[in-house]
Amino acid sequence: ADPGARVYSANEVACPAWLPWVRAPRLGFKQIWRYPVGIQPQSMRALADKVALQGFIVVMPDLASGMGPGGGNFDSFQYSDDLAKALGSRPAADKMQLLRTARDYGLKLPRANGKSGITGFCNGGGMAWESTAAIAGLNAAVSFYGAPPDAATMAKIQAPVLAFAGDDDPGLAPRVSGAAPDMQRLG
Repeated sequence: ADPGARVYSANEVACPAWLPWVRAPRLGFKQIWRYPVGIQPQSMRALADKVALQGFIVVMPDLASGMGPGGGNFDSFQYSDDLAKALGSRPAADKMQLLRTARDYGLKLPRANGKSGITGFCNGGGMAWESTAAIAGLNAAVSFYGAPPDAATMAKIQAPVLAFAGDDDPGLAPRVSGAAPDMQRLG
């Protein structure tokens, strides 16, 4: 894997990313991004590596790029609360642009087959939902413990979303299960 990789969009938006390199058959592009407070980057990188071993192209963008101490990235934060504050201060449109940049990069790789998906955990799970409304051509999303978007964003979703939440989570489980009829109704 290349922990220091930088991927760029057509308009030269830089996005540091974790890029696991695995020789495998040409399969779809899978984007995993993190924003769960308290989860160490090594565990997310391990997940990205496992997905890549299944033959997927994985680009895991660092949405905390440049926001850490001394202009550092995700790894530069000593405390998860500081990371959460920094990520909370980055505008949603900027985060979405970083996700687009990572997706565009992955789709240009020789092994890419034109299909793409996104997986997110916690707040990243919420961004996975929102990505299906904001990123044209995204084929699917998987959200782990991410809140569904508001009704206006939900109406713009253009791809299937598989959402996971704990049945005993009183704040999130009802919202996720409540989104299923909306998704079916919207097609």
